[in-house]
Amino acid sequence: EIFFGVAATKRPNDKIEVGFCAHDGTYSMDFAVHCIEAKGDAAKTFSDYVVMRVKNYQDEHHYKYLGAGISQAAREISPDLPARLWAELDIPTLEFERSVVESDHVKTPEVDV
Repeated sequence: EIFFGVAATKRPNDKIEVGFCAHDGTYSMDFAVHCIEAKGDAAKTFSDYVVMRVKNYQDEHHYKYLGAGISQAAREISPDLPARLWAELDIPTLEFERSVVESDHVKTPEVDV
C-alpha cells in the first residue's frame, strides 16, 4: 500500500513551490520539492504538473497509489486537482488543513490529521 502527499506554496515571480512525499503507511519512502513557473493559468499549470509527476513516478517505480493527502493551500491554488487525480489516475484524495497550536505562547503550525 502506497500513498502520497502534495503541498504547495505560492512564491514571488509567478512561482509555485511544490512538495511531494511517498509513504507506505508507516514510513516516508521518498520526497521531493520543486519550484515551477506558473504564468498565465496557474491552476491548470499546477494541476498539470502534479498529475504528470505522480503518473511518471508511478510508472517509473511500478507503484499504484491508493490515496493522496493534499494541503488546503494546494487545493486553493488548483481547485480541480482532487477531481483530476481521481478522474485521470484513479487516486482518491483527502484535504488537510493547517492549524496553529499554541504552547507556552509560541505558535507552531502543524497539519491536522
